Amino acid sequence: GGFAGFAVLGLFTGVSPGFMTQVLGIDNHAATGAVVFVIFASSAAAQIGLRGLGDTFALRAGCITLVVGVAALGVSLLLESLPLLVIAAVVCGVGQGVTFSKGMASITAELPTDRRAEVTSTFFVVLYIAISVPVIGAGAAANAWGLVTAGVVFSAAVAALALISLALLLLESRDFHEEKASENSS
Repeated sequence: GGFAGFAVLGLFTGVSPGFMTQVLGIDNHAATGAVVFVIFASSAAAQIGLRGLGDTFALRAGCITLVVGVAALGVSLLLESLPLLVIAAVVCGVGQGVTFSKGMASITAELPTDRRAEVTSTFFVVLYIAISVPVIGAGAAANAWGLVTAGVVFSAAVAALALISLALLLLESRDFHEEKASENSS
C-alpha cells in the first residue's frame, strides 16, 4: 500500500504540471504548484485526521481510496478537466496519507525496538523508488505516447498496484483469522 501511495505522488507530481501547461493551457506556475500542493496537503491532513482508525481497516480503505483517486486522475486527463484533477489530488492525497502512515505504523508495531531504524530506513528506500519510477516512466512514455495516454496508462498501473495491495491485505487477514480459528479449536 505504501508503495502504491508513493507511486501516486510520483505520478501526480510528474504528470499534472505538464498536463496543466500542455493540455489545459494553464501557464501559471502558481496554479500548477497549487494543484500539486493539494495532494501533499490532503496527505498530511489524512495522516493527522484519520490517525485514530485501526491499521487494518485504514490500510484497506487507503488502497480503495487510491484506486478511486487514480481513476479520477485518469478521467481528468481524458476529459481535460481541471476541477476533476483537483478532486483527484484530494482523493489521491487522502489515500496516500492513510496507506503511508498506517503502513509505517503496522511495520513498526511488529518490530523489536533494536530493528526499527534499520527496517524503517529500508521502507523509505522502497517508497522513494516508488515515487521515482512514475516520474521517470511517465516522462519517457509521454515522449513516446503523448502526455494524456502516458498519464492514463500509469494511472491504471498505480490502480493495479493498489488493488494488489488490497488483495494481499485481505488474504493476510483471512489467513490470520483461519490460523486463530485453528488454534482455538485445538
